[in-house]
Amino acid sequence: MSSKKVLYALNGTGSGHITRARQLIPYIKKKYDVDILISGKNHIIDSKLDVKYSFKGFTFIINKNGRVSYLKSLFGNNLFQFIFDLFRLDLNQYDLIISDFEPISAWASKIKGKPSLQLSHQSSLFSKKSPRPENVDRLAEFFIKWYSPCNSYIGFHFKNYDKNIYGPLLRDKIIDASPKVDDYYVIYLWNYSSQYIINVLSQLKDYKFKVFDSQTNEKYNIDNCQIIPTGDDVFFNAILNCQGVICGAGFELPAEILYLKKKLYVIPIGNQYEQKCNAQALIEMGVDSHEKLDKDHLLNWLKKDTSVNCDLNICNIDEIMEVI
Repeated sequence: MSSKKVLYALNGTGSGHITRARQLIPYIKKKYDVDILISGKNHIIDSKLDVKYSFKGFTFIINKNGRVSYLKSLFGNNLFQFIFDLFRLDLNQYDLIISDFEPISAWASKIKGKPSLQLSHQSSLFSKKSPRPENVDRLAEFFIKWYSPCNSYIGFHFKNYDKNIYGPLLRDKIIDASPKVDDYYVIYLWNYSSQYIINVLSQLKDYKFKVFDSQTNEKYNIDNCQIIPTGDDVFFNAILNCQGVICGAGFELPAEILYLKKKLYVIPIGNQYEQKCNAQALIEMGVDSHEKLDKDHLLNWLKKDTSVNCDLNICNIDEIMEVI
């Protein structure tokens, strides 16, 4: 092991950053001494990582309609606390800061002159060759660039659109899985309330749905929907054996569903530019997408029998370790 010490900082909003960290950090620890920092919405959850630093950071707030509210985000985050945490984070002991779209560590390393590497899906959007929606949002592009600024970057995307952009980094248990096809669909739309989802899905009585909800602690049934608390093992088994998945236009989960050869339907979070870019990339690959959870549009997708036939160029962790 090298004598170098690394701070691996990840954004705790959503599950994708945590999933990637669980896969990547054990390999980095074989090479370096590693401390872990997490900030964002889920900064206090059990991430199954040995977290040394935990901060609230800066999280975008979703309104009841499932859209990002910039006004609520501005006033709902404590910017004074963010700045305070940035300056009190001691980086003197670290030789390298790795940021998975985590702003406190990135800005601290920039201000304090520490070497930094952004290792994230968002990094892939630094390249003009990555897919964009028809209406490019310049303000959002500016935000993505400066939310977590680092000296260098490695990006992950559905395809190798440019140099420094690698394919998805999938969990070993996804790669080793033997998927089956049961008679239900999985719904994971964390930005929608379960009641809103049930109101739509209950109109599609010919189909069965498993709705994963992080706001509930108990499993229960309503009409053709089974509401299930979010948990790693139960969710993994559900996507492994389902007919298809309806989810947001994030990155890690859609990549896993495509790899498992399941049907996929994505709904980008309103006003969330990164997800609009992801949705555009997926549309170009043949995936169905719609701007909201709509009964008629969803029914058309449900009637389709086939999944998208695409071969993902999976990222090899050894490739990443060569540049860290």
